Amino acid sequence: MARASTSVATGVWTVLVLVLAMFAMGARANGPTAFPENAVELRLGWAGAPTVVAGAEVLVPVRYADASAAVDVAVATDGRLAVRLSGTALLFPTLGTTPPLALGAGADVGWRDDAIRAHLGPVLGLDLLYVSQLPAVIEAYVAPGYAFGRGASLAWSAEARWYLDDVALVLGSSDLAPLGLGVRVPF
Repeated sequence: MARASTSVATGVWTVLVLVLAMFAMGARANGPTAFPENAVELRLGWAGAPTVVAGAEVLVPVRYADASAAVDVAVATDGRLAVRLSGTALLFPTLGTTPPLALGAGADVGWRDDAIRAHLGPVLGLDLLYVSQLPAVIEAYVAPGYAFGRGASLAWSAEARWYLDDVALVLGSSDLAPLGLGVRVPF
């Protein structure tokens, strides 16, 4: 029993160090995004127990596409831990439509429920500023994949962001935390 509590304590400290390192370098929470930006995000959620999801996203310089890379860490109060590295390459960064739509490909590799998981799927987004003068975006990611040693897996996220002056309020749902509310700070 003492060995299990030591392992959990070590895991919690490791996660805290990772979260601080992410905030130092800048990333995002949940998975690939349809509107990439340099940002940090912190979200409180519920995944069977209270859960904190922290992440950061950074733009990646690619010649003919908008691309980003992100890292996410989810820690639940019951001791569960998830880590996800993800990336997005927008195929059509902003389609010439009204409202502006974004379409891309997203991929992620991570560890959750004692299994390594890999996923690939579409990223879709809608910018509401040009439709209703609301400073908000809606985006979704659905990606089938594989959990090594377990079989088929599905990663997904849907979120709405309302941009204020220097921060965005985020309401989201994902396979890491089915219900979450937080803040995103672009830099």
